[in-house]
Amino acid sequence: MARRVSPAGVVVLAVAGVAVGALAWDRFIKPHVVPKRFHEVAAATIYRSGKLTPATMEQVVRSHDIRTIVDLGAWVDDPRGERLEARTADVLGVQRHTFDLVGDSTGDPNDYVEALRLMTDPANQPVLVHCGAGTERTGMLVYLYRRIVEGATPEDAMREARRIGHSPSRNPHMAQMIERWEPEITRAFRDGGTIRVDAPTAQNDPAPEASPVQSSPGGATPSEPEGATPSPGAGQTADPPASPG
Repeated sequence: MARRVSPAGVVVLAVAGVAVGALAWDRFIKPHVVPKRFHEVAAATIYRSGKLTPATMEQVVRSHDIRTIVDLGAWVDDPRGERLEARTADVLGVQRHTFDLVGDSTGDPNDYVEALRLMTDPANQPVLVHCGAGTERTGMLVYLYRRIVEGATPEDAMREARRIGHSPSRNPHMAQMIERWEPEITRAFRDGGTIRVDAPTAQNDPAPEASPVQSSPGGATPSEPEGATPSPGAGQTADPPASPG
């Protein structure tokens, strides 16, 4: 004879089912459907996001006619992910430039200068800039864009960074980078020069050596990883703020 499940047991099973379904959506489905923290920075010319899957990258590139991707270091510790994004950009015919900034937004200030030049060059637009979470390195770059290019106040520029996910209490290094390097980044961007870096600028990386820009037409790389062919995605293009990275 079948065993009857108590009403309390039914509730527990239902709650567990919802929890498992939510976890499956967040970890295995959503990344391939909804572009991570995708937002428009400047109308029809500059966009920002976290790192994307081949499906969501294709969605963003085709929906917004993206010509150039500026990756601030999303795949520094993931060679396979780096190859996959490079191959996806190649398949989509998109120019891709990469930098090796640290996840807390620290790193060589010259990388921010060069990234600003890339994203503001009309020949590269529309441009997508992204990092890992889309909050710290991308937040820092967009902060600098608002301040240097658009003339926004520090308060307004930082308010946007916080709205999209940056937390000054969790990551004080962005404010330190701004205080130390914003004047020199501004000067270098405007006069076409570079910044002399005599000491480490990354809190978690002792190497002060500048990281060169890596770029290739269409983002092509010599090796093609498994599963590199992008698949189309669909869905909304915004994601609420979450943990920085």
